[in-house]
Amino acid sequence: AEPDLLTLAAVKLASAGFANFRSLSVKVQVLFEACRANFPHDLCKWDGEFLGAVVKRAGSVFRAVGAKHEDLIMKTVLQEYIQPLLASKFSLVLQQLLDDVFPTKGSSSDLGVPVPHSLQVENRMAAALKSHGLTPNPAWQESCSRLYESSIHRSVLIVVGPTLSGKTSSCLVLTQALSEVLTYSVKEWRVYPRATSASVMYGSVSPSGQWVEGIFLSMWRQLNKPAVTQQQRWLICDGPLDQQLANVASPFSGEVPCFGGVPLDSGRAKLVFELECLDALSPACVVSAGIVHFEPLGWQASVRAALRKGENATPNAWNALVEKHFFPLWEEHGPAVYNFMTVYCGSQATLSRLVLNSYILIEKFSRELLEAVGTPFHDQLVNHCFCFGMVYGFGGGLSLLERCKFDNFLRLKFPDLRKDGSLFDAYLEVSNHVSEWKRWDKLATVPRSVSSISGFVRTTEMAAVEYFAKQAVHLGAHFLLLGSPGCGKTFSMRGLYAISAKNMRATTLSGCTQPEELYSYVKSQLKQQP
Repeated sequence: AEPDLLTLAAVKLASAGFANFRSLSVKVQVLFEACRANFPHDLCKWDGEFLGAVVKRAGSVFRAVGAKHEDLIMKTVLQEYIQPLLASKFSLVLQQLLDDVFPTKGSSSDLGVPVPHSLQVENRMAAALKSHGLTPNPAWQESCSRLYESSIHRSVLIVVGPTLSGKTSSCLVLTQALSEVLTYSVKEWRVYPRATSASVMYGSVSPSGQWVEGIFLSMWRQLNKPAVTQQQRWLICDGPLDQQLANVASPFSGEVPCFGGVPLDSGRAKLVFELECLDALSPACVVSAGIVHFEPLGWQASVRAALRKGENATPNAWNALVEKHFFPLWEEHGPAVYNFMTVYCGSQATLSRLVLNSYILIEKFSRELLEAVGTPFHDQLVNHCFCFGMVYGFGGGLSLLERCKFDNFLRLKFPDLRKDGSLFDAYLEVSNHVSEWKRWDKLATVPRSVSSISGFVRTTEMAAVEYFAKQAVHLGAHFLLLGSPGCGKTFSMRGLYAISAKNMRATTLSGCTQPEELYSYVKSQLKQQP
């Protein structure tokens, strides 16, 4: 049976020293019932465990402030704990509930418990934004401030938000700001659990029967090891949680996170998780961790960030052209195409990611687009470049069957597209302000030194791979080729490097390859370069 929340609240508040524990317990019960009725049921159980964490925090504030602001203390602490669980659309509802249940006048600043260095940290974060080429966003900056406030009281932080919502940038900006404000440095260590196998992540038994320690345990030991100089370390796990990490993030009530028998040194280290949702977390973790939500920044912010980082010869003119001609097209067609891909093609990519992919492909034609400004061909060139970016930026990651559906949808939406064959069989070529769709097999052939390799036959797929790989190399981006053995991945890379006159280094990986081995190989190859 569930415990009586009213009695439990009264006992806990009385033990914390609150004189008005009876009236406060009634208010807490009313607020929890209102939260159950107004907010999603999967956010929190609103039970005794959550109440215990709230009262524990309220008790520490009560002892620091005194007995004259009991209602204000409870209102402030409840808002501090409940607000991070909610999306921004529920913020006004929560504030109205708190004002109705706790009609006391005043704000958290009246308690006289200021957040240490808050003003200095906010100023330094604003400076760090500029140094990293980021555009200030009020909602994002507010979430960064909440992340800082949560880091003061909690050793486990959970940053929640969709892809391209600024989670990674928030940690980068905050750690840099703290290093400049505090008397010690703040170092960021980052690990990607999804990109690492369980045996490499946590350890495994070698063929000789000896235990090989995983990279996470090694980092955990270093995280909690006394440093020669005073510093704080943030271990950031970027990606979905598996059961092992979920157990680390969700210790028993009152205990500190522990892994491999080594407890987390809360004074010297912070454990941070960057997640898209809270599904893998237990109620204990929701209660004990500091949870900060980041709302989507929108595809506009992602494209503008890419514009700032671009290497265009005339950045101002190019930026103005993109915002004037391509932004309206993305606003008009982007959501409809995204909804079709989500519903009928099973795509899980965000709209921001798809639009950003589209822009990267369009950026290839920046010189031609700028030169064509003011000519009769400009509008047609803009539409063709936009459609090319839509075909491969949105649909490039689809399977063959999904591409057929996507092809039919785009033909209905853009009747002026090429009529013969699939849209994925052609690329866009621009010359003298005139754009033309051409088949992939019409691209320039690779050098004889490559085409003379025994058994080498250049296919349409190889031509497309070389085309987009050259674009990735031009942008300084990494890329991954997926395909079954014998489909031409290696030959495509040889052709690409022969065309670009660059040196190629190849190594073979297996399931037994350790990350340290690959790192040592790359390091040795870099030393050999002139």
